[in-house]
Amino acid sequence: MMGGRCDGGALVSDTFENHMHDKCRDCMSRVYVEEEGLIRCQVLDGTEKTVLCPELHQFIRYNEIRLYGVNQDPEIENPKRRR
Repeated sequence: MMGGRCDGGALVSDTFENHMHDKCRDCMSRVYVEEEGLIRCQVLDGTEKTVLCPELHQFIRYNEIRLYGVNQDPEIENPKRRR
């Protein structure tokens, strides 16, 4: 899913569609729209940047993905790596 040139939008979309009641529950980008009676994701609506999605950050850390200009530091903690 993540390879080549990708902005993480697909991961954010899949996470929100499938996990908005658990993984997205405490996300600051998740909002309730009263007039629609729906829960919306500000990242998917385009009002917040994709890199602000906590689930995307977790995916990047877990899979040791390096994004140019974002997390190039090799000392970033990775839960997969056993010390």
